[in-house]
Amino acid sequence: MSRSEKTVAGCLTLCAGLWMGCPSGGGLDADTWDAGVTDVDGGQLDVADTAEAPLSLVDNTAWHLVSVDDDPFVTSDGPAPDLCPDADVGAETTPDGVWLEIDTTGCAWATLSQGLLEEVPAGSHIHIVVTHFELVAGDTDYTVRVALGEDAEPLWETEVALGSAYALLETTVEVATAYDVGAPIWFHVSNHGTNNWALVTVERITP
Repeated sequence: MSRSEKTVAGCLTLCAGLWMGCPSGGGLDADTWDAGVTDVDGGQLDVADTAEAPLSLVDNTAWHLVSVDDDPFVTSDGPAPDLCPDADVGAETTPDGVWLEIDTTGCAWATLSQGLLEEVPAGSHIHIVVTHFELVAGDTDYTVRVALGEDAEPLWETEVALGSAYALLETTVEVATAYDVGAPIWFHVSNHGTNNWALVTVERITP
């Protein structure tokens, strides 16, 4: 199955099994958000009074791979990362919108960046959705990160165990620091194996 075919299949699974009732145009509309969204602690964030629809902070066609010299997650005392080439990273059009996909079959490290499309005031809530196919190979657990700003301040980070089945990773986090339009946002995946990741969305859901 090609990378594109796997992405479409994963999207259909996501919509059918995890986002039942999600609109066909991609993403979640303002009415859906009125029901509340799950925060990182499993509670509910009251977004019923949010006047605006979620605002996408990224363009999944605009990500670019970062060199080792510019990568904020590379440590000087660690081994040189096995960088994913451009051919293993790219935007894929799915029934639920455009996703950023990373195929780590032949590589082990990808850090991508772009400028924020919208400002992020302090106190904003950021909704992040990432999917992965079954993690069938690798050396250690996978690490996934999203960070903001020139210093790559962590916004969200998690580890996913090898052997995990297809899953959607979804979280909402509150941002303590304000960021202007154009400030860097970073997306990172590390480890190696016959695995496939997709960044679905990074959205601001409160002003």
